Amino acid sequence: MPGKSTSSIASSNNALQIPVETATWSEFELLDSGKGQKLERWGKKIFVRPEPKALWRKASPELWDKADAVCDENERWRTSPGNFELTWEGIKFGLHASQESKHLGLFPEQEPHWRYLKNNLKPDDRVLNLFAYTGAATLIPASIGCKVTHVDASRPSVDWARENAKRNNMEAAPIRWIVEDAMTYLRREEKRGSRYEAILLDPPSFGRGPKGELWKIENIADLIDACAKVLSEKPRLVLLTMYNLEASALSLANLLQTDKLKGVAGNFEIQIGELALQEQPTPNRLPTPTLQKGDISALSRIDRGSAATKETPQGTREGNNRQGSAPYPAVAQGRQFAEGEGSQGAAPNLIPPPIGRGPGGGFLPRHLPLSLYGRASWH
Repeated sequence: MPGKSTSSIASSNNALQIPVETATWSEFELLDSGKGQKLERWGKKIFVRPEPKALWRKASPELWDKADAVCDENERWRTSPGNFELTWEGIKFGLHASQESKHLGLFPEQEPHWRYLKNNLKPDDRVLNLFAYTGAATLIPASIGCKVTHVDASRPSVDWARENAKRNNMEAAPIRWIVEDAMTYLRREEKRGSRYEAILLDPPSFGRGPKGELWKIENIADLIDACAKVLSEKPRLVLLTMYNLEASALSLANLLQTDKLKGVAGNFEIQIGELALQEQPTPNRLPTPTLQKGDISALSRIDRGSAATKETPQGTREGNNRQGSAPYPAVAQGRQFAEGEGSQGAAPNLIPPPIGRGPGGGFLPRHLPLSLYGRASWH
């Protein structure tokens, strides 16, 4: 019997709040962004990489000359970033760049997901990690005792992930390493009767399997349906992440609200949001903050299901409020009513609160939106 479906999207009078989750990791910082680029600190190294979502102007041009390596708009590194290692909560990642790609082997904006997995998965959960890349979302569940199947169509990526496992002395961990097309693997697992408590997906917009199988993001609905067929009778979650210039978090909600997922078990819930990197405030960039409660809109909200925190304009870390009556406070809490609004039962004129006020007021630090996420979970 289909389970009850709920949503984490707070709404009031058709105004929606979609949360933004930001990475809080001492090994990584977004220093600045703009004009199609981002300036980042990875450990002790500073890199410039192309970022088409950074449409605005650079806030601190003087910082960019400090970069140790630069990747141009054609994803060619002018100087090599070399090999280096970063650590997240005791888990080590070996990182480097190829000459043909801007990527370094990790997506730091997904740090809230890592924390969510660590806090919500249970030992012995069977986890299927599709489009698994270099294994961050494989090693973290494995580190708490989950049985993980790591699937990626790229053998070099799977080899890299195995090296990361070796780096963490996890060669004997219950991880299966599979070089395979995701859809092909799901169909095979369904026939075998294999089942999983958690499925993680981070599909590219376009790709090919090891045997030339074509993957296009337009096939994502079929992929979600195929995932539903290999979930166990007591599923825990399906986590979908997408980097897409044209998509909306609402698109992911629509994808996950499929009858096939709803019918797996009861108490079905969907959460959606964005993953972003927050630029680190510097004295020459931000005015003295004067933000008050109610002044910050959905951009500053953090999903209560994650242990992620945000850096407030005052420079102090603010954790999640788990005592609230709703996952995400409705925009109505900060609404303003139109002049002359009566009490005849008419809907109020809803105006979302601003993210800052000026002149002389404080503004929310800039965020670089990178990925969208959708979480289907069962409780």
